[in-house]
Amino acid sequence: MKQRVFNILISFAVGVLGAIQVHSYLKEDEPPEIKVVHIVNEEQPDFFSKSPQEGLMEALEYYGVKHPQIVYAQAVLETGHFKSDLCLNGNNLFGLYNSKKHRYHTFDHWKDCIIAYKEMIQYKYKDGDDYLNFLKEIGYAEDSEYICKLEELIKNPP
Repeated sequence: MKQRVFNILISFAVGVLGAIQVHSYLKEDEPPEIKVVHIVNEEQPDFFSKSPQEGLMEALEYYGVKHPQIVYAQAVLETGHFKSDLCLNGNNLFGLYNSKKHRYHTFDHWKDCIIAYKEMIQYKYKDGDDYLNFLKEIGYAEDSEYICKLEELIKNPP
């Protein structure tokens, strides 16, 4: 019994001494102060402060989106002329869907949706191919009339 109590006390003492040693080690070699530097772009593009309806074409061109007229028409069609709940509350202009989470993507700003569109959709596109056919081939929309509706919007923009 005495040996057991002695072993417990020794274990406790070793633990306390170890903690003291670790604490003093950390105090001596504390990591350097981390300074967060914000790089501020002096001039943000005008479209940052506009609604998607007002600034989308400018943003599509700014981000180098291919076939901006077609992509603009997609936004009009997908959002019901920028009035859908997903557009107004989720900043999702293209109905981008997360199939792993079984829900639509939401974005902090509608410009983020454009960047996501480029990364999720346009990376598959090969320059020179017919873009409307590309959208059909990748199964962009479930609506069998989707391409016809886009063509109509392109011919007669809102």
